[in-house]
Amino acid sequence: MIHSDVQLDSTRLALAKLETAMADLHKQKGKMHPDRYRMQSEPIIDEIQRLRGEIDEYVGVTEAFRDLNGNPHSDPATSPTAR
Repeated sequence: MIHSDVQLDSTRLALAKLETAMADLHKQKGKMHPDRYRMQSEPIIDEIQRLRGEIDEYVGVTEAFRDLNGNPHSDPATSPTAR
C-alpha cells in the first residue's frame, strides 16, 4: 500500500519496469510455447495489476470511480467500462 508521494514514485518506477518486461516478453511470444508464455507472463501481469490498483487507490481514482458510479463497493479494475 502506498502512503506517500515518495512511495508513489517508487511504485510507478516498479510498474514501468514490469511493463517493459511484459513488452519484451510479448515480443517473444511467437517464438515460445503457449504454456511457457502463460507461465512467464502471469506473475508479471498479476504484479502490474496489483501496482496499478495501489496507484489508483492512492491518487483517488478508485474513490472517484465509486462516486461516479454510485456504488461504494465497486472496483474500477473489474468494471466492464475499465476494459
